[in-house]
Amino acid sequence: MSIDSSLNLPYSIDCDEVKSGYVLGYNPLLPNSSINYFFKFDDPALIMASLGVFMALRIEEVDRHMAVVSMIKANVLHLSNIFTQLLPMLLRNNTPAFSKKLATLLGNKQYRDVDNPTEAYEELISATYKNFSSQPYLSIISPIMSGYQNALKHAPSSDMASMKDKMKELGIVIGKWKRDKAYPAISHYVERIGDYLQSIYHFNNGDFSIPHDYKLFTTTISAEKALAQYSEAYECYSSIFPFMIAVTNYCDKGSVDDFGSPDPKFNSLDAFCKLSIGNQIEVIENNAHPANNWLLSSLSNDIRNGYSHSSYKYDTLTQVVRIYDKDHSSKVIHEESLMDVCQRTHILILHIIEAMSMGNLFNSVTK
Repeated sequence: MSIDSSLNLPYSIDCDEVKSGYVLGYNPLLPNSSINYFFKFDDPALIMASLGVFMALRIEEVDRHMAVVSMIKANVLHLSNIFTQLLPMLLRNNTPAFSKKLATLLGNKQYRDVDNPTEAYEELISATYKNFSSQPYLSIISPIMSGYQNALKHAPSSDMASMKDKMKELGIVIGKWKRDKAYPAISHYVERIGDYLQSIYHFNNGDFSIPHDYKLFTTTISAEKALAQYSEAYECYSSIFPFMIAVTNYCDKGSVDDFGSPDPKFNSLDAFCKLSIGNQIEVIENNAHPANNWLLSSLSNDIRNGYSHSSYKYDTLTQVVRIYDKDHSSKVIHEESLMDVCQRTHILILHIIEAMSMGNLFNSVTK
């Protein structure tokens, strides 16, 4: 049964007058799909209908749904502003102010100076990563990341020194990238996490494929906000993308320059980095590069360009974002549901945190 503005529900149904019926299960914390959880009950005592907001699902579904909602409320919502408030003091390296604010935000009446504000800040980010990740996602990502990390730990020091020199040539400095781009992108996303509750709900239930197998809607965010947040995460991750590709090449082929392809776009990291980020993504996807295993459809240059060039339109009825060619305003080059844009953003934030972890390890083995 579809939900739209033409559906006229009665305010109530008298259970004495019916023998069976359907329950509309809806809660603003839960995903809003085109089906909206209609369940048939033969017991008149279980039949409810109201224009108010409520949830009435089968017992096992209530347990599963509320476990995710409770996790978000307990571990995410109350920390929504912690990264944004701590960041200025972290960037100024003001340890006493950072320590006092951290204690205040965590509800501690007393505090002592933390030994290393950067480590404390990133420990909070790591904890957030665990709350933001679903088990199905981790079952894909964790083995890949662990393999890369082990390869870096056991790599010859000469190889790591060469990779470090290559990163310098490309202007990639992990610490600077974290301060200038990663920390702000993560803090902005977590600060606005209330806008992404429905998206995180799906993700934590293991539904992170893009596009989805079925149409999902979201009632918590506008297209403008979703596209802006996605673009910020995209810009952040694309600036560290060459480093992650270098790590992938080295761990998979033994050389940062070995893409496993005779394609001239792939024959060296330098040649690859001369491409635009859009073309970089294209060659990764089209040439079965191992990095595509963990990108999980998170990167879309069309969405980023559509927002930056204001060449998009949003259909509020279908919740579809259409991206148009900036030079041919009638030509649609990409279509995507608003929920999928939100999920891309969530996955990109996870990738940014993963890149931070990989960068920290890289720095530790190249000291």
